[in-house]
Amino acid sequence: MTALVTVTIASPLGLDDNRWFYGGYLNFTMQWSGESTKSNYVVPYAGFKGEFNKIPILAPKSSGFPAIVNSDGDFIKDVSKLKVSAKNPVEVAFFMNMPSKLVTSELIDSSGKPVGYLAYGYSPLVARTLPFYTEYYTSDLDGSVFTDKDLKNSVNVTAGQYHIRLSALKLFGNIERPSDFEVWNSETFTVE
Repeated sequence: MTALVTVTIASPLGLDDNRWFYGGYLNFTMQWSGESTKSNYVVPYAGFKGEFNKIPILAPKSSGFPAIVNSDGDFIKDVSKLKVSAKNPVEVAFFMNMPSKLVTSELIDSSGKPVGYLAYGYSPLVARTLPFYTEYYTSDLDGSVFTDKDLKNSVNVTAGQYHIRLSALKLFGNIERPSDFEVWNSETFTVE
């Protein structure tokens, strides 16, 4: 004997905003032909209300991040007056609203060309930050950058005007497609 069972699952009532996960179980009691006893079967399900791939990866700007901070973790109030060097290093600090398959922090020169990755600036599989905004991720800049994704080949940066570009791959994004990254650009500053 064969039976077709159709089940429609809708998101629970009362989910007024579009970012809710929900789930449950379908419980079946069946007796297969040729068996003398009934068996219980449980089928789990999960859903998400909203458009999952449109959730921002980086924490909202209202959190104050991403931001340029000094080595003590204090915010740099006027990044345009910043002079970065080995004696005056800085960090780009950021929170992750959602996990990302790839997060990069690059130093960009005044012509818009990437010069290299900051320390900890090429990070695959970055986890979500806890929602309390007490701990954040950082990429460090001290006047040198890395020219490779393994962060092994370090070079000193020529003095000049630069900015930091922080890029986080969106959910279900393709690493080869620039439009699949959420991007934040710092203000321009000086590297001495």
